[in-house]
Amino acid sequence: MRIKNIGSFVQKVKINRVTLNIGLDFQKTGYERVVEKVEIKRGKIKDRLEKSVFGIGILGDIKMVNFKREYTVWSGMLERCYDEKFHSYHRYGGRGVTVCERWAYIHQLPK
Repeated sequence: MRIKNIGSFVQKVKINRVTLNIGLDFQKTGYERVVEKVEIKRGKIKDRLEKSVFGIGILGDIKMVNFKREYTVWSGMLERCYDEKFHSYHRYGGRGVTVCERWAYIHQLPK
């Protein structure tokens, strides 16, 4: 089964007939998520363990409401190092600057 805009194939689908929620297991990363049918129709289902932020960053299960500032700083760091279209890429990624693997996951940033 393929759901648009997720980038990974879904391995298992479990339907709760009482709540009409659908449990999805993503094949590539093993990420499990419960969604509503309307989310699938809108194409908003994402594998939160896939490298989706500039091809390197992993969001995980964070609630963006609680991490807006951290996300802005973190995604800006990834953008400077990995987005060749970014205006200052030549100062960072263009010079070989990269982000350590641990920091690719937003939860691993220093507090």
